[in-house]
Amino acid sequence: MDKMIQEAATKAIKDNKPNAEIPISFLTYYCESDTHFLEGNIESIPKGAEHIFVKTIPSNNPQSLYEDIFEIYGNSLRAIKDNISFDKQENVKLIKEITVNGVSQKWYEYFYYKDDFINTFSFSKAANICIEKASRKWMFILNADERVLIESKEIDMLNYLPEEIKGLFVKNITWVQSETKEELEEYPYGITTPVNQLRLFQKIKGIRYVDRVHEKISKKFIEEGHKTAVSNILIKHQGNHSKAEIIEKNFRNIPLMCQDLFQRIYKTKDGGYGYDKEIMERLYAGLVALKGAGYIPDRKL
Repeated sequence: MDKMIQEAATKAIKDNKPNAEIPISFLTYYCESDTHFLEGNIESIPKGAEHIFVKTIPSNNPQSLYEDIFEIYGNSLRAIKDNISFDKQENVKLIKEITVNGVSQKWYEYFYYKDDFINTFSFSKAANICIEKASRKWMFILNADERVLIESKEIDMLNYLPEEIKGLFVKNITWVQSETKEELEEYPYGITTPVNQLRLFQKIKGIRYVDRVHEKISKKFIEEGHKTAVSNILIKHQGNHSKAEIIEKNFRNIPLMCQDLFQRIYKTKDGGYGYDKEIMERLYAGLVALKGAGYIPDRKL
């Protein structure tokens, strides 16, 4: 943990000032296949926070966000008055605004178009809608299949951080089921991978997410000189536990990565073409995974 984080946490513990409303908006955007993860996601949100949900829905195959809410909370919420508004330009609709267990929730629908040839879906678009609709000082991106492990002292220390700290890295712990003989011998309880990710950051004008898939905060965050630190906050990943689920995810992501890669092609000074190496590496890894699973002929990639 960074020294600055430790000092801020120590000050927070010393002052011991309880906050009825905490300065974090948790942002969760999801699609229909992720709905069953939401209950665990919601249970992990600390009391006093704001929680923004954006469901991505194909406009030519509409799905009901109401059913997602009722599946979690039951019919008791049917009596709660809806706050419905529709932003035609952004294709975003506010469906329900409620407070549950001390957490202020806002549920939105975001519509995109998809057919056999066109797919306007974008995870970064959904993330940016979440950021736009959030009202707290700090934004925390928490995917539907994730739970946050955050203590009250870690929330309180946000008020004691140096002014120049605008973002915090948190540790995302993923788990994959061991399947091969070698994996089961070496990792009988599955393979865990901790990764530090910039998920908690202040709401700053002009800072957006980019890329349709494997979305990330724009380079503008660093280019503008905003400093970051590493925290002790944890995210526990609940989804994609089996190799089959990971393969299914690759089938969804590869066409989207191809679109991102195409949009990042640029001309070089020598008349050739360059491309985004990070997207290419992710695309290559996805294709290698499909090849290893037998979905691509056994030829050299």
